[in-house]
Amino acid sequence: MSKGYIEFISGEAFSGKTSLMLKKIAVAGGKSLVITPAFFDTENPCLVGQIQSHDGESHPAVAAESADDLDVFAYGAYDFLFVDDVHLFKKDISGFIFGMAEAGTSVIVAGERFDAFGNWHAKSFLIAKRASTFINLGEGKSLGLNIA
Repeated sequence: MSKGYIEFISGEAFSGKTSLMLKKIAVAGGKSLVITPAFFDTENPCLVGQIQSHDGESHPAVAAESADDLDVFAYGAYDFLFVDDVHLFKKDISGFIFGMAEAGTSVIVAGERFDAFGNWHAKSFLIAKRASTFINLGEGKSLGLNIA
């Protein structure tokens, strides 16, 4: 099986990350797995078991807190993996994401890059620095991956 790729969709809250991901899900061919954090956050309109954009579009999703919740999903069994709000997972899931890409799955991850203090979210940084494609939605900060 050929190696997959990782695409990172970055943006602040309300910038359209989930809307773009939903468009990518709609046109993806093959078998897809969609994952979202397993809790409700007041800044995130996702409900457990689905991803939902601020304009009301939604798609069913697996709710997970960490990579431990994802052990049942076999590497290489999916053509696409979509992960929404990677910065909100309780524990890092980058190993799962990298394993899926190495097994040939095309991985699309959305998340905020910066916290309220302008520092990289560690979970987002781990994914962004390995992404082959980086989509920036409206942030005014540098696209550089160096943490000051």
